[in-house]
This record gives sequence, structure tokens and C-alpha cells, in this order.
Amino acid sequence: MRITIIRPKVFLAAVVAAVFIAAAVSSSFNGAQDVNAQSLAELRNQSAQLQKEIDANKAQAEALAGQADSLKGAIAGLDIDINNATKQIELTTLKIAELEAELEKAQAELERQKGLLKASMRALYKRGDASTVELIVGSDSFSEFMDEQEYLERLKLGIQDSTKKVIELKQQIETQQNQQKELKVQQEAAKKELDNSRTQRALLLQKTQGEEAQYRKVVDELKKQQAVAEAALARALNTGSYRVSPIGPVEQGGVVGSVGNTGLSSGPHLHLEARNNNGVTNPSPYIKTQPIAMPPGWVSQGYGNPDPIYISGFHPGIDYATSAGAPIFAIDSGYMYRGCSDQMLGTRNNAYGYVAVVEHSNGIKSVYAHMSGGPASCNYNTYY
Repeated sequence: MRITIIRPKVFLAAVVAAVFIAAAVSSSFNGAQDVNAQSLAELRNQSAQLQKEIDANKAQAEALAGQADSLKGAIAGLDIDINNATKQIELTTLKIAELEAELEKAQAELERQKGLLKASMRALYKRGDASTVELIVGSDSFSEFMDEQEYLERLKLGIQDSTKKVIELKQQIETQQNQQKELKVQQEAAKKELDNSRTQRALLLQKTQGEEAQYRKVVDELKKQQAVAEAALARALNTGSYRVSPIGPVEQGGVVGSVGNTGLSSGPHLHLEARNNNGVTNPSPYIKTQPIAMPPGWVSQGYGNPDPIYISGFHPGIDYATSAGAPIFAIDSGYMYRGCSDQMLGTRNNAYGYVAVVEHSNGIKSVYAHMSGGPASCNYNTYY
């Protein structure tokens, strides 16, 4: 068998060639990276500015909440909702563009690392055929042999490092692609919220014909309906009459229904309430699992927000906005009852629509209102 002895100078030439290849790949990548960095910075600045405007709008909406008992205040609030939903869509679009730029950057770095890996592996393969004896014989001195051994070790470490980076980059790309999908779902939800706010505004003007006196009649009528509904709910929860529609045990995070627009509902959402022996209480401390997937869903109205429709003058639950038909989850484990508002709670005009009540071991009862998927007798809207 013929033994080919590769001199160290030949080996170094191969390594130098690999380094030049890596440098060329790196140089082309750095040029693209500069452009990407500039565009990413611009996108991030635009996103930050939009987020500031959205936050300012939210603060303005909170300030207007107390004026919702006037037509002017209600229309102004809806205009802010429309403006905010529009900006939220723009912000999501920018975030998607940011992710696309980051993905492009990660893909370029992935290709660069693959190039480095291939070059290093080729150089190592060429040298890997020579045995230790051959390396010693082919070296001019023992120190030269040791230098070459050290270089081989560095080359191997470089391969390990590049392999690790390739794996990490692939994971990063996969994560960013999933984030992109989530953002697109959020964008669709924001578009639906925008359509809903526009519909509410148009219907409000249609009902009131733009007159303050007519608006007062509409608000007063809604107040009466809501007062009756609240009293019926309290009575049913105190007496246990809702137990006419037992479903059975439900685990924390188990599905209790799906988001709808039934009963006195101004649009597709979940109205979540929590009740104890003293009456209405803030649901937040008792939420062990979010009642809807967030994102894409979000809190559209918090507990305690000023709201003239309710007897107390404030919102007695938490409203979650998301797509109609989205699953609703139990905030904690318990025993569930579910049915039409009129039959289950003794309301009139189906105020809570298709509703679920879950009894929890800590004495709290969670109420899930305006659900979809019920029988035709309660699967309709009484607000519009």
C-alpha cells in the first residue's frame, strides 16, 4: 500500500483556502447585514411610534369612559376604538415585516455558517487520511508536528461551533416563523374588531339618528334590560336555580363553550364574571387559566371600568375580544352548568344568551356569557 505524506505547508495551504472561502462568504453576508440592520432599525422605530400612539389612545379612551352616557362621548369612544384597531393592524403589519427581515438575516447567517462548516470539514477530511506516524514523518520538527496537531484541534472545534450555530439558527428561524403565524392571527382578530366597532358606530347613529335625546332613550332602555338581567343572575346564583342544566365536572382549562354574540352583546366576545356569597367580585385573582387563547385574544374591557349601562356604574366582569367560535376555557376546575339565559337564569329577552356557570371548590362561581353554539331558542342577539 502506498503511503502519501502530506507536508504541513500543503495542509496550511488548504486551511488558508478554507479561510479565504469563509472570508468571502462572510464579506457578502456583512454587506447584506448592513442593509438589513438599517431596514430593521427603521421598522422598529415605526413600531415604537405606533405603540406610543396606541397607548395614548387607550389613555384617552379611559378618560372618555365616564362620558359614555352622552351620544358625543359614545361616538368619540367608538372613534378611538376604530383608530386604535387601525393602528393595531398597522403595528402588526410592521412586526410581521420586522420578522421577515430578521428571518432573511437568519437565513443568510445560516448559509454562511453552512459554508464555513463545509470548508472546515473539507480541510479536515483532506488531512484526516494521514496517520500520526505520517504526520511525524512529514514534519520538519517535533514543534511543527505539535503546531499542526493544535491546528487540527482548532479546526475540529470550529466544526463543532459551526454545527451548534447551524442548529441554533434553524431553531431560531422556526420560532420566528411561528411568531409570524401568531401575528397574522392577531392581525385578523384586529380587523374583525375594527369591523365590529364600525358596525356599532353605524348602528348607534341609526338608532339615535344623531340626536342626544334619542340616545338617552336607547341608553335608558339598555339600562333597564341590564338591571333586570343582573338581578336575575344574582337571584339564580343565590338560589341555585341555574342547576337545571347540569353538564358535569370540568377541569381547569377544559372547554366550556365557544365565543359568540348572543344576548345583550355588542359584538363577538366573552363576558366573564365571578361571584361569591357577597356578590360580584373581580375575576382576576381566581383566573388560573386564561378563558381564551391570548394572543390572539385580548382584554377589551376590564373589571371596574366606568360603564353607564350597569346599575353599579361600572363593568362587573372582564370582556375578552377574539374571533367568533374561538374556544372558551374554564378558569379553574369545578362543576359546570350550561344553557339558555332565560331558562337557566330566569332572565327575560335572553340577556346573557347562551351561558355557562362553573361552581369552584373555593366558593367562587364563574359565569361565561354571550357564547355561541346553543339551541336556536337562545342563539340570537338582543342588543341590536
